[in-house]
Amino acid sequence: MASFLFNLSRHLSWVLGSLLLCPFAAGAVRYVTPNGSPDNPGTEAQPWTLSHALSAARAGDLVLVRGGDYKGTFWCRASASGTAERPIIIRAFPGERAHLDAESSQRPVLTVQCANTWFWGLEISYSDTKRISAQEGSAPNDINRFTGVMIDQSAPDTSNVRFINMIVHDTRDGFGLWKEARNSEIYGSIVFYAGWDGPDRGHGHGIYSQNETGEKRIQENILFSNFGYGLHVFSSQDLLQNYYVEGNIAFDNGRLSKTSGFSSNFLVGAGGDIPKKLTFRNNYGYFSSDQEGGSSQVGSTAGCEQIRLSGNYLAAPRGTALTKPTLCRDIQIDSTVFVGRLQGFSASDFSGNTYYSQRPSGTRVFVRPNKYEPGRAHIVVYNWDGKASVPVDVSAVLRKGDKWELRDVQNIFAAPLRSGVYDGNPIEVPTALTAVTSTAGSTPAPPVHTTSEFNVFLLTSPERSQIFRKPRIAAGGVVNTASYQPGAVAPGSLISIFGSDLAEGDIAAQTAPLPRTLLFSRVTIAGQDLPLLSVGPNQVNAQLPYGLTPGKTSLTLSNVDSDSDSVNIEVQDSAPMIFVDSEGNGIVQNQDGSRNRAENPASVGSVLTTYCTGQGAVTPAPATGEAASTEVLSRTNAPFAATIGGLDAHIEFAGLAPGLVGLCQVNVTVPDVSAGSQPLQLRTGANTSNSILVAVQRSSAGGD
Repeated sequence: MASFLFNLSRHLSWVLGSLLLCPFAAGAVRYVTPNGSPDNPGTEAQPWTLSHALSAARAGDLVLVRGGDYKGTFWCRASASGTAERPIIIRAFPGERAHLDAESSQRPVLTVQCANTWFWGLEISYSDTKRISAQEGSAPNDINRFTGVMIDQSAPDTSNVRFINMIVHDTRDGFGLWKEARNSEIYGSIVFYAGWDGPDRGHGHGIYSQNETGEKRIQENILFSNFGYGLHVFSSQDLLQNYYVEGNIAFDNGRLSKTSGFSSNFLVGAGGDIPKKLTFRNNYGYFSSDQEGGSSQVGSTAGCEQIRLSGNYLAAPRGTALTKPTLCRDIQIDSTVFVGRLQGFSASDFSGNTYYSQRPSGTRVFVRPNKYEPGRAHIVVYNWDGKASVPVDVSAVLRKGDKWELRDVQNIFAAPLRSGVYDGNPIEVPTALTAVTSTAGSTPAPPVHTTSEFNVFLLTSPERSQIFRKPRIAAGGVVNTASYQPGAVAPGSLISIFGSDLAEGDIAAQTAPLPRTLLFSRVTIAGQDLPLLSVGPNQVNAQLPYGLTPGKTSLTLSNVDSDSDSVNIEVQDSAPMIFVDSEGNGIVQNQDGSRNRAENPASVGSVLTTYCTGQGAVTPAPATGEAASTEVLSRTNAPFAATIGGLDAHIEFAGLAPGLVGLCQVNVTVPDVSAGSQPLQLRTGANTSNSILVAVQRSSAGGD
């Protein structure tokens, strides 16, 4: 039995992903103002300076940066590093404009030498007015601006940093996200007017990035009217690997350069380096028609490996919608709309896409909700018919009664274009707009607003973006984690709590024992704080105590200083549910440890391992939040039974999965049933699990 009973790595990847951490206390809430002092304790009444916060903050701290101008250049020191489970969050106070201005400098506005730190909502810029260099190349010494946010490549650890909902403008490059920042993310940020004009071309990109190990996530950003490119993933040293690029909007990049004009909205790979393992999905590009040119490119002249493009909308009516270098062959393109010329391929090379050589008709609207801030979204409108206004369905972002504001991204610091209280109907967005944000200094080619043909908007709900919001647990929102089905739960089981404003971000535990607090979120039941597997704004996963008394009890969730209303849940001695994946398929292993699937069935007489939670009490019982022993098996107190294809199936083992928290595994012998898909159910007494399908074959070949 030992040969198939406990394959912990498969349990971890199939069922729960990461678990998490050693116990810790919640971090502190610190405050920063432009006139704070490093000698202060960092309270709201006695705030820190920003420079002091960027060296003195500790793991788990939430640092709130109040509005105002912060002049100079700043370093996030290695001492201000969090951990994977307890990141430091440096966040602009919601509703206030915290502006970091390096004025005139050849140093980055923000240099990142720290790890596991999140930067959220800060504005980054240079106010120097010189935008033309007499020198060719990418490193002139007569331009007094540098990268807005720069990863320090000499720092010992800059991994797991996140840049969330930032506004970066009038810099040299917006972000320099280099290979040292492993497993890092730029999300929801707006980057514009980066760069300068040289005698050779326009220089300066919205995001400049390289990667080698781990994954870079570049998601939901808006990159426009930079002198150079929008997104530039480029290297000559094999540093273009493992990127996830989704939901970005890039338009009119190169607009400010008189030398070279329109450039590339997305340039992933160029020259001799080979991009590898890139997912590029649901991105949106556009070039205006007042000048020729503009393109996007994925792949390099040397080739590409494992490139997947899907669901994009790339429009360049007088330019090139997409360039695919000829040697880039390991590439899949589907469900994408192209408007404009194609280079390096033809429409017949990739079916399943839509191709227009000229402007199409109609209107296409895309709404991209923000995962970090409820009520926030980017809206992109392709208005090919030139309508004066377009209705937009924002029901996926706003709740009835939410106050909302709509801003034109090209005039982001102006008053809202529209505001109101959401009534459930689409909101009308205007399209005939002309005003733009002023540049720092005169640019060779001035910024010009897109015509009514294309617009991008920022939707926010100011009340819902506030910190210290009251968490709301949805009606019937406390469920068994395995199936998400409503009903009773059991002692020691894993539960999922659904609602809104449950946490300040997404984070998961890494090792056991599990923490009782994550990102300031806590769940309390019967006077006990529950161990937490993961938290997010809309879902929290936790473990119930093994000693919880059956019956009705109340549960409360706290986020920072706010508590939800209590909700009642029903606790039974046992309430088993089998884990299913995102497609509703049961998590089941064949006897050889492989995943049971239609193409990989189990033989009659072999043993299947199912994974469930809701098993109730076990003996011996680990402490709540602790992993089950890998040496002494914990078996369920309630006897388990199982059926496959309506026939009783012998239970080989029912108990906790060793090395994991709250996860039960039940090993079942396949009875003499017909080949094909057969329903499998577990039961304890009168309590029956959800039904899943398992694949069975009559021969001995295959998954046993």
